[in-house]
Amino acid sequence: MRRVPFFVFAFLLSTTIFSCKKEDKTGHVHLNFTHKVDNAAIITDSIIYTNAAGYNYSITNLNYYISGVVLTNEDNSTLTFDGPFYVDLEDAATHTHELIDVPVAKYKSIRFYIGLDAAKNVSYSLPSTNANNNMAWPDPMGGGYHFMKLEGYYFNPSPTQSGFAMHLGKNANLVTCTINNLGLELDDHGAELNLVMNVNEWFTNPNTYDFQMDGTSIMTNDASLLKLAQNGVDVFTKE
Repeated sequence: MRRVPFFVFAFLLSTTIFSCKKEDKTGHVHLNFTHKVDNAAIITDSIIYTNAAGYNYSITNLNYYISGVVLTNEDNSTLTFDGPFYVDLEDAATHTHELIDVPVAKYKSIRFYIGLDAAKNVSYSLPSTNANNNMAWPDPMGGGYHFMKLEGYYFNPSPTQSGFAMHLGKNANLVTCTINNLGLELDDHGAELNLVMNVNEWFTNPNTYDFQMDGTSIMTNDASLLKLAQNGVDVFTKE
């Protein structure tokens, strides 16, 4: 049997080890959340926006959870990050969250929930922080947590102002967002993924949400909660 020269064997071994190490490289993905109304930046407490039903409105508060993040590789393998990640419009520190130890690769899509799945949407299941406590869904109404709070004022009609509180919750109204053609290329230095919420999308497609017909405080209105949840599917795009 012919022997392989030692230097050839050493070269092959080192190449194999290097290849394995290269495949095992990971990085972090920074999920950056920004918020707009159509293409306009959000200026809070100003009735300067118009929704699909024709109401002029303002935004005073926007809070939500992101959870169940799934990245799909170009080879169709997937990675899941449970979260949840809390986002508060008024707190810039909550606008970026990290997905850690993500294998170096190209990723073609991302899927995530706005809200918490049934396993997590249970009263007191999250740490007792101010944010989580403020997002609690009342136990007499079923318990768990708010998926989203969107609050503000609208003209009803001008110059009369009325408040609205789009509080989304309950397991049946969990929103699943999918962004395809992601084109996220991750190296071992990490990557940035910028996701933009268009607040106006909560009020349209497939349902035109009308404050007067559908309600402005909807926690006990299952039909209006479902409308809002259905509209939430495409509120996010990649920037």
